[in-house]
This record gives sequence, C-alpha cells and structure tokens, in this order.
Amino acid sequence: MGLPRENVYRCEYGCNTVTVDVDRGVTPFMIKCKSVSRPGRPLMPSLTGPDGECVGTAHSSFYPGAPRPPHLPAPTHEWFRPSELAGLSDDDADHVRRGGLLLRPRTAADPIYHGEQAAS
Repeated sequence: MGLPRENVYRCEYGCNTVTVDVDRGVTPFMIKCKSVSRPGRPLMPSLTGPDGECVGTAHSSFYPGAPRPPHLPAPTHEWFRPSELAGLSDDDADHVRRGGLLLRPRTAADPIYHGEQAAS
C-alpha cells in the first residue's frame, strides 16, 4: 500500500479542507470551502455562511503524495461514487456519469491509496 489519496483544498482566507478519495474518479480543482470554526482556528462571523462553513473558494493542492503535514487535521470529507443517480441534480448526475466523484462528510469508508492498481 502507499499513502491514502488525500488532498488539501486551501481557500483565500487561509482555511484548509482535507479530503480523501474512497473511490476512483475525477475530482474538481475548486470547491466551496468546508472549514468551520473550531478551537484554535475560529472563523470571523463575516467569513461564515448560514451553514456555518467558510464562504471562501478552495483550490486543490493536486494530491501531493506525501504524508500530511502535522499541522493539518485528518480528512473531514471524502470523494465517493454514489451507487445510484436518483435524487442527484442534473449537473451532479452528469458529472458522475462522466467519471466524477461527489463530496460528503467523512465516513468509515476505506480510502484508496497512491499507487494502487484499479480493479479490473
């Protein structure tokens, strides 16, 4: 095995959203920042949306393939392939049909690893 396929998305306000892939597929370069206030890293109220998350736009670090730096938290979100398209928006369903993954809060799903061969 190698290292889990983790990525860090950093927004213009200095927040980091750490993700991990649990399925193979395509992930976007930019996402809405998923950071929330926490001890040691509070968000100013002016940077917090109604959902409690940062209002920033976060950019991918392109899966560095190195161990996660110790100052970053464990992944809070994961990229996954849904088992069905029912209930998805037209855009999300099209994205998944084209090989894209969707983002959700982290579950107990096993990550995939750098260097793993795709299942045949």
